[in-house]
Amino acid sequence: MPINAVARPSCVTDKRIWRVETYYVFKVMGQVVLSRLCGIGLVETVTSRGHHDVTNFVNMDRESRLVIFATPGKGEERVRTFAANLKGCRGNFAHGTKVVCVMSTFLAAAKVTFSKAAVTAD
Repeated sequence: MPINAVARPSCVTDKRIWRVETYYVFKVMGQVVLSRLCGIGLVETVTSRGHHDVTNFVNMDRESRLVIFATPGKGEERVRTFAANLKGCRGNFAHGTKVVCVMSTFLAAAKVTFSKAAVTAD
């Protein structure tokens, strides 16, 4: 649901709702531990009008709470941003880890960044 749609009936400004949401997102993300991560998927999402790209990284081994990282933009730099975040969350990519790229644009960056993982393009 868009933030503006929540703000109107609750008589609260959208900026205040964004501040509360940001606070809780950062609080929860600080507690995430990805040490048992076995498979990730990379998918790029685009809004229909504004061409605002978002790259999502999902946990392929979970049925709920799939998104483990989302970053604005697209391209190879987003894979390196995720890898840096993964180290901060005590993540470990060992042999046997799988990376699935929906877009082939991520393929080269994923192979370089996660050299021990099996990288495939879907």
